[in-house]
Amino acid sequence: MIQVFKAPDRLFYCASYALFALPLILFYTFYIPAFQVPDESSHFARAYQVAQGEFFPTKQADPGAPAGFIVGGTTDPGIYDAAGILTYMQFNAAMKLTPEKAAEAEAFQWTVGKMRDTRSVAVNAPTYYVIPALGVVVGQALDMSIVGTLTLSRLLSGLFAVGLTCVAIWNLRRGFGVFFVLLMMPMTLAQMASSSQDGICFAVAALCVALLSRIDPELPRGQRRVLLGLSALLLITVISARTPYAALSLFYLYLAYTFRARTDVVVECCVAFVATWCVTILWALYVALYVSVPFGLEGADWGEQAVFVLQSPFEWLGILAESWRQRWDLYVKSFVGLVGHLDTPFPNSYYALTGVTLCVAYVTSYWSGKDTGFASVCTQALVPLVIVLGTIVGIFLVLYISWSPLRNPVIEGPQGRYFIPAALFLALGASGNTLGGRQQVLYRGLMLAFAAGTLLITPLVVLQRYY
Repeated sequence: MIQVFKAPDRLFYCASYALFALPLILFYTFYIPAFQVPDESSHFARAYQVAQGEFFPTKQADPGAPAGFIVGGTTDPGIYDAAGILTYMQFNAAMKLTPEKAAEAEAFQWTVGKMRDTRSVAVNAPTYYVIPALGVVVGQALDMSIVGTLTLSRLLSGLFAVGLTCVAIWNLRRGFGVFFVLLMMPMTLAQMASSSQDGICFAVAALCVALLSRIDPELPRGQRRVLLGLSALLLITVISARTPYAALSLFYLYLAYTFRARTDVVVECCVAFVATWCVTILWALYVALYVSVPFGLEGADWGEQAVFVLQSPFEWLGILAESWRQRWDLYVKSFVGLVGHLDTPFPNSYYALTGVTLCVAYVTSYWSGKDTGFASVCTQALVPLVIVLGTIVGIFLVLYISWSPLRNPVIEGPQGRYFIPAALFLALGASGNTLGGRQQVLYRGLMLAFAAGTLLITPLVVLQRYY
């Protein structure tokens, strides 16, 4: 048994993740009722569009729609009809899934699709909908119901995301503890087992970090360039999910500084940084010029909001601080685990356990006994933290401009799960050193205790909420 704790990091964490994550993926797939994931009906409709070959949205004039346009594509109306049957459970813990309602939703079959405005998800790149779209294709071929097809799409997405995450852990070179905790959190796994773009986005972000962690001046030039190129492609897809993630490209400059003694490595990292930004700008221009329409809350005006932020940046920072003061618990819980339709919390003791485990993993990951290229371990840890926090601030900024009503006293829209891809990048600043002896056994024991606790408590929380 003790040999398990002495296995190489990538073997130990990869095997442990598969062991604990796969049962939870299966549980979330079948026991979270249909359409009880935030915006799952819209995400499933987007997957349906991709399954029909509509990779990019259609923009049509419609005098009755906001701004006079609809943006979307072909959508089976049964998706929203089935989802509507089950909305009675959302944000009401007293309401359980009844056999009658489940059967009523299950009765909807696939019919002929119609053009529908799906502006909240239509601008999302098709990349992360390919796997759930595959579920739609298979479900329709097998004559499954809409709800049955959704379950199949959830299963395929979850298995793909966990598989990709295991590949990421296997290729990671440092920061295993931080990675493991973030990827084992209930919010991460619940999103993986859904038709939302977020779950696969988490896995892709993890693989991007893993590839970047392998960058080393001692690698052959060709291999190093392949790693940088693949990581840039992955990061571009992550950015296409949420534009503020573009700030994560600063990690290329972080690596350039780390290896500043090697001019060729610095140039390669800078090229990756510039290439990522060029593609991001092109994608942003496409969205802004061809498909973007207002989709925020009533009273939102992105032009006026942008002017306000530019003219009064300190006032906006005050609004940001007020948002955290009022809603910090929502942000923290929806980062760690607020599953279902953001209405199924875990016990406070579990949030505390996750916080302690993540802090221990973070601090331990930055212990270093070798030269890292920085003046101190503190500086080495501070730079990634600043980039990640800057990315999170960018998320709040974009949602304030695009989603919140004009000069709203708080920022509407942010959820903790949006922070997960950014948080994964904290692993890049970790030391490459590993613990040994008794310290390693205790540390890995803590990681396994966290994973086991997550595996045990999740069914209790979900079953009590919905059944």
